Amino acid sequence: MKKYKIFFLTTILLTAILTSFLFIIGDYCIKNVDGLYYKQDELAIFVWLRKKEKISAKLNKGENTIVLIAGSSVLFGTNSYIIENITGKNIINLGTHAGLTDYLFIWAQKNLKKGNIVVVPAEFGTCIEYNSLSDLKANYVIANDKDAYRSFDFMTKLKYINYFLTNMPKSFSVKKKNEQIEKLENRIPQNKWDKMYDHKYWNAKGDVIVHNAQKTEDINKIENFYFKKYKKLKLSKNFINFVKWCKDNDIEVYVTYPMIFPYKDRGSQEAKEYYENYKNLFIDNNINFIGKAEDSFMEKEDFLDGESHLNKNGADKRSVYLGNLINKYILN
Repeated sequence: MKKYKIFFLTTILLTAILTSFLFIIGDYCIKNVDGLYYKQDELAIFVWLRKKEKISAKLNKGENTIVLIAGSSVLFGTNSYIIENITGKNIINLGTHAGLTDYLFIWAQKNLKKGNIVVVPAEFGTCIEYNSLSDLKANYVIANDKDAYRSFDFMTKLKYINYFLTNMPKSFSVKKKNEQIEKLENRIPQNKWDKMYDHKYWNAKGDVIVHNAQKTEDINKIENFYFKKYKKLKLSKNFINFVKWCKDNDIEVYVTYPMIFPYKDRGSQEAKEYYENYKNLFIDNNINFIGKAEDSFMEKEDFLDGESHLNKNGADKRSVYLGNLINKYILN
């Protein structure tokens, strides 16, 4: 019995030592090793964000600038010039990819200036706390933002280290990573659908402009979808910290509903209660929330190739709405 106890305790001790060693190695690699990347999707988003940073650096005038922050619903769903004409303000579209979830707001801080007005028509899940990491968010932070990783608390770092150890990067080579980025930068789109996702075809404000048509077959596949409701409504720490940072830097933040696809149940009582609870989530945290859910309803013909992307007509319609919303609740 005594030998069994010794063996048991020794096994636990060795396991703890090995686990600690692995986590120390993981932490060191994320902090210090360059050239990490997982897959092309993550590098493509890196290219997108770098382009958005250049647009912001060139156009952000501080006090006279309104910055839109969200995922691809804003990237594909905005005509900044329409909003600009309605509001008389300089508009910058920082819409990128909702798969980055609340990391979007860590990244956005690098692109904002004192006096900016930030409008967040973000996808429903973007500001909400997740218990697990999305692949894209984990991939991106580990491969491209060591400073963000260093700023995380201990428990958050453990999640990233665990992800790193269980999903090893494709590369530990700076050369290989740069080659892949260069390949993405110089790729030639094969058709109009390919062009929609290529940053070289955005306008000067960061809007997608090559989206005149509609992938009817894709839209028809989702016309019977039900509205996705997140069971746990709690604002993420990163978003709350973002709002606090903005207040400390004289930047106003306003949240509104994302555009809402004609889901089978979007007008149901259950959906209405969800919209109201979502709005109250921000109000209860003293965050400005503007607009009504039903005013963000868009129709089937407005969408491009899925429930989050608008075509040109839809983007123009949505931009008129956002421009009037900004005038009514923010500028006046």
